[in-house]
Amino acid sequence: MTADRATTKAPDPVLDVRDLSVRFRMRGGRDIAAVTDARFSVAPGECLALVGESGCGKSVLASALLGLLPANAATTGSAVLGGDTDLLTAGERTLARTVRGRRIGLVPQSPAAHLTPVRTVRAQLEESLRELTGVRRSELPKSALAAAARASFPEGHLDRYPHELSGGLAQRAATALALIGDAPLLLADEPTTGLDRDLVERTVDELRRHTDEGRALLIITHDLAAAERIADRVAVMYAGRIVEIAEAEAFFGAPGPATPTPRVCWTPCPSGSSPRSPGCRRSWARCPTAAPSPTAARTRTPAAPANARPSRRVWPATTGSPAGHPPRRRSPPMLELTRITAGYDRRDPVVRDVSLHVGAGEAVGLLGPSGCGKSTLAKVAALLHRPDAGTMTLDGTVIRGWRHRAPREQRTAVGVVFQQPRLSADPRLSLRELIAQPLRSTGRRRDVPERVAELAPLVGLSDELLERRPHAVSDGQLQRACLARALVLRPRLLICDEMTAMLDASTTAALVAVVERYRAESGAALLAVGHDRVLLERWCDRTVRWDERDTEKTPAAIAGVND
Repeated sequence: MTADRATTKAPDPVLDVRDLSVRFRMRGGRDIAAVTDARFSVAPGECLALVGESGCGKSVLASALLGLLPANAATTGSAVLGGDTDLLTAGERTLARTVRGRRIGLVPQSPAAHLTPVRTVRAQLEESLRELTGVRRSELPKSALAAAARASFPEGHLDRYPHELSGGLAQRAATALALIGDAPLLLADEPTTGLDRDLVERTVDELRRHTDEGRALLIITHDLAAAERIADRVAVMYAGRIVEIAEAEAFFGAPGPATPTPRVCWTPCPSGSSPRSPGCRRSWARCPTAAPSPTAARTRTPAAPANARPSRRVWPATTGSPAGHPPRRRSPPMLELTRITAGYDRRDPVVRDVSLHVGAGEAVGLLGPSGCGKSTLAKVAALLHRPDAGTMTLDGTVIRGWRHRAPREQRTAVGVVFQQPRLSADPRLSLRELIAQPLRSTGRRRDVPERVAELAPLVGLSDELLERRPHAVSDGQLQRACLARALVLRPRLLICDEMTAMLDASTTAALVAVVERYRAESGAALLAVGHDRVLLERWCDRTVRWDERDTEKTPAAIAGVND
């Protein structure tokens, strides 16, 4: 916080939350406390960053502020907006007509699930401009271009539908929609998910301009590097409680001997050191069932030495080979993509003339900028998208059909963890049924109890969580179930498309360890798609960089790209 802000009288807060609690009534009459006695405020021109481990209640709190909780939720306390509207007692008519979009802008955590699937991005931008700003019809095309530019959304993708967008492009589209109304308060729930570092920097700069113009920002994030750049204050949430609120400069400074370290895990830097101690190792077992006191949650763990490296069980060594997997020469292919061209329009393919080799038992990381076509290539490899040209070989067999046309043996050989868990999970199924779905569809119902009981604790899902449906769990918890679903048929090739993009660092490390354990036991190959260079280099035997802006450094395995 600047000296000018510290010396002037604090203005009345845009949002003042007092003793906000949220409880869910579950089947059988049992109540689950998701948020307990949350207290904070956000002033005009201020950015408050809300951080915490996956599943601690951050997104539930955001949904409560906007009146978007399901019918089995009960709220207490108050959340006063602008000094005159209590968001917890306001009716749906008031929230829909005067609050959402006009007084509070929202960047949702799962943007692709919130975009209208039957309308292009351009049409949705123009609709919001017409409703929120009153722009004349003749000026809508120009205004839509300007709105897209604010969020770095490329003009060439405006006429695409949401299913034709990568996770990063969907994130930028949602950010553009949220910024249209210039609302006094912007609520950004994981606004940097699915973005490469360049786009993260540009998104943070745009959000910072939002606060520099006197508007308030409440940002919910796992990206502590982005929070450090933008936040004036930081609130730490643990097991449904806000256990600490601190000035950003004090929070991100090196913890002193007498300074309690918040229960958050810093993303490891390229050198392997971490300026903060690890998050709570018991959080998976305790958070769903018990809420530790703020004092216990803030108990300091001795910080690691400056040159210490994370545990090899969690973060594999930086030699280019995962722990337990020695470096390999070019091995017989588990997956061979040759001169693949694919997209949604033959005249403008997303992927053009690309080749990729993944050896048997090998882990390959595919690194590239947002929107370059990584997810489309991953769908081709998973037999979910028919290419326009090129050939594919899976475990020595040339693929001659995609989706249901491919033989069952080939389809079940590939397990996929998708980038957007909300879009890949049937909302009618419980997490237990979700994990068992591949077994049931392949006629192996007898294996369901054994495999679910084996995989659920491995990915950190309690029996209570297994009975919930997707709308009743966080994105991080849902992604754990999706990983278990991908492993349930014991695939020989595992494809992880931005599996950890919306997870905190400690949960990321745990799921990476699950994948490594499975590979060590089964010898399966891995294709990991992402933006996190540090993670991919530590996780994989080798990485291939997909970047058309620097073609001289593009490995031979990636022959072309169309951003």
